[in-house]
Amino acid sequence: MDDIFIKVFLSLILGGVLGMERQYHDKPAGFATNCLICLGAMLFTILSEYMGQQGGDPGRIAAQVVTGVGFLGAGSIWRDGNKISGLTTAAGVWLVAAIGMAIGYGQYFWASLSAVSILLVQLGVRKTLKLVELVKHYDTVYIVCDPTWDTVNQIIKKIEAHQVT
Repeated sequence: MDDIFIKVFLSLILGGVLGMERQYHDKPAGFATNCLICLGAMLFTILSEYMGQQGGDPGRIAAQVVTGVGFLGAGSIWRDGNKISGLTTAAGVWLVAAIGMAIGYGQYFWASLSAVSILLVQLGVRKTLKLVELVKHYDTVYIVCDPTWDTVNQIIKKIEAHQVT
C-alpha cells in the first residue's frame, strides 16, 4: 500500500516540475495539466498491471494511454499561416504521460532521469534559440504594385532568383 503513495507523490512531483517550467514560460499545458496527465497515466498503468494479474491483457489500457494522450497533445497544435505552434507542448504532454507510465510500472529511476532530461532540453533549447536569434537576420519588404497576374509573376520570379523566402 505504501507503494501507491510513492507513485502518486512521484507522479505529482515530476509532472509538477515539468508543468512549472511550462507555466513559468507562459506555455500551454502548465502545472495542473502536467500533474493530472502524469497522475492519470500512472493510475492507468497500475490498473493495466492489475488487469494482467486478473488474466486480462495488460497492454490494452497502457496502449490506450498512449493514443489518448496523443489526442490531448494534438489539441495543443495550432497552424497560423505557415507557422505551426504547440508541437513542443504536444511532445511534452506525451512525455509526461510516459513518465507517469514508468512510475506506474515502478521504474522510478527511468521516470526521474527522463524528467531531468526533458528539463535540460527545454531550458537548453531556450538558451540556444536566443543565440540563434542574435545571428539571424530579417528584412521586411513591402511591395505595392498593380494587381495584375503579370506583375505578380514578375515579382515572384525576382524573389525566386534571389532565393528569398
